[in-house]
Amino acid sequence: MCFILVMSCSTKTVQKRDIAYVDGKESLEENPARGKASRGPWVIFQPEGLPAWHGQSGFHSSLWELSRFSGGRFQNGKRPNPERVGTADISLTDAMKADVRRFLDETRALGGTLIIRIAYTGTEEKGCEPSNFNLILEHIRDLSLIMADYNDIIIGLEAGIVGPWGEMHSSDYEKPEYIRPILQTYLDNLPESISVLVRAPRYICMMANQDILRTLSVLPFTDKNMRQLGMFNDGYLGTKEDYGTWGTEITRERACRMLNTFHTHPYGGEIAHVDRQWLDEHFEIFNPEGWNLIQEFYMTHLSYLRNINEKGHTIADFLNNELVFDIPTYHFPEMPDLSEYQGESIGLFMLHHMGYRFVIRNLLAPNILCSGKEVTMELSFENTGFGMLTLPSQAELIFHNDGEKLIVPVKLPLDLKGGESRQLSLHFRVPEGLGNDTCHIYLRTWVPLKKDIRPIPSTRLIRFANKGMWDNTMQANSLGTFQVR
Repeated sequence: MCFILVMSCSTKTVQKRDIAYVDGKESLEENPARGKASRGPWVIFQPEGLPAWHGQSGFHSSLWELSRFSGGRFQNGKRPNPERVGTADISLTDAMKADVRRFLDETRALGGTLIIRIAYTGTEEKGCEPSNFNLILEHIRDLSLIMADYNDIIIGLEAGIVGPWGEMHSSDYEKPEYIRPILQTYLDNLPESISVLVRAPRYICMMANQDILRTLSVLPFTDKNMRQLGMFNDGYLGTKEDYGTWGTEITRERACRMLNTFHTHPYGGEIAHVDRQWLDEHFEIFNPEGWNLIQEFYMTHLSYLRNINEKGHTIADFLNNELVFDIPTYHFPEMPDLSEYQGESIGLFMLHHMGYRFVIRNLLAPNILCSGKEVTMELSFENTGFGMLTLPSQAELIFHNDGEKLIVPVKLPLDLKGGESRQLSLHFRVPEGLGNDTCHIYLRTWVPLKKDIRPIPSTRLIRFANKGMWDNTMQANSLGTFQVR
C-alpha cells in the first residue's frame, strides 16, 4: 500500500520512514472471516429449546443438527438407530427458532463471524432425514429466512442438509429431482451476500441441469442463482481427487480453474483424516515436481479450514512440521511478494494467508499537513492472501494529538483479489483544531455490523500485516507522525 499526500502547504512529498514495509509474519487470526474457523460440537436442536446455547465471538464453523425434527426413514432396507432421530417428522418449533435468533443476536453482539452447516445427522448414519421431502424444504425455508437477517455475520452456508454430516452424498435424496429444490429453496430465501456452498461440483451441475464439462464451459456464471453457488471441501488434500470430491470427470487442474471463477465466495472446509501410510502412498499433490500446491491455494482462493492446527492430524502435522515453503520451488507468474516466508513451514504459511492479508508496500506523504485543507493519499496495497475479504468494510482516520482524538471517515475499498496489488486513492480534509504540532495518524478498518456496536469488537477490526503497524491501544493501524500547521 502506498500513500501520497498532496497539499498546497506541504514543503515536499516524502516516504514515511516510520512504517516497516515488510510483512511482520503475525497470524492475524483475529481478522474477521478468514483463517482457522473454530469448530465446536454439533448443536442438536430440541423441540423444547436449548436455553444453554449461546453466541460465539471470532470466526466459527457452526454445525446445526435437526435430527429431533425427523422420524428417519428406510434406506437400503434399514432405519437409522432410534437414538439418532426423533419420534416423528415435525416442523421446527417456535422455541427452536427463538434459540437460533438468540444465538445469532449474541454472536453479532460479540463481533463473531460464521460459516454454518445444517444437517439431520452429524455422523455417518444414513436415513436420518424426514421421509416427507416437503418438510425438508420447509425446514430449509424457515432457517434461511432467519439467517437472511444476519448477513453481516454469516458469510456462507455449507449446504446440504441431507446425507451423512449434511454433505448430500450417500443419501436417497442425492438425485437432481431433490438436490435442485433443496438448493433453490436456499437461494430463494437467502440474500446473495450469503454464499451457498456445496460439497462437490456434481451438485452445481444438477442445479445447472447439465453435465460437468458443459457446466465448466460456461464459467464464470452470469445467472444470479448460479453466481451464489460456491463449494466447500471436507476431503481436502486426502488424495488428488480429494476423496471423490472431484469425481472421475473432472481433474484437479479443471477443479482449480473452476474455483478460480468463484473468487467472491469463501472456499475451505476440512483437511482429510488419513494415516501416515496413506499419506505416503498418495503423495502426488505434495510433490512440487508434479503439482504446485501454492499456486493451487491462490487459484482456489482458500479462505478457511477447521483443522489446520489440529495436533495428531497426519496431514496437518506434515504441513506444519515437514513441508517447507521455498519460493524458487513454488514460484508461478502471478505470485505476490512472499519473501518474508521463505523457509517457513507451509502449514504456518497457510494459516497466515488463508483469506485476505493486506500489506502496505510504501507510503508517500507531504511532511507538513494543513488544518482544514483537502488531502489525497494514493495507496499501493498488496493482498498477499489467497482470497478476498467477502464482507463490506469501512475505514476512518484517527488524528491523535495531546490526548485529543479526531476521527475522519474515509473510503478505502478492500476488495482486492488474492495476490492482487492495487493503487488506491484516499481523500479527506485535515480536521481543524490540531494546532501547530506533531500529530499521530492511525487508519482503522473494520467489517461493520448492522447494529452499530461501539467500541467496535476487536474481532471485526482488520489488521494490516506490516511489522509493528498495529497499535493495540488505539485499535488501529499506525501511519506514523505528521507535522501539522
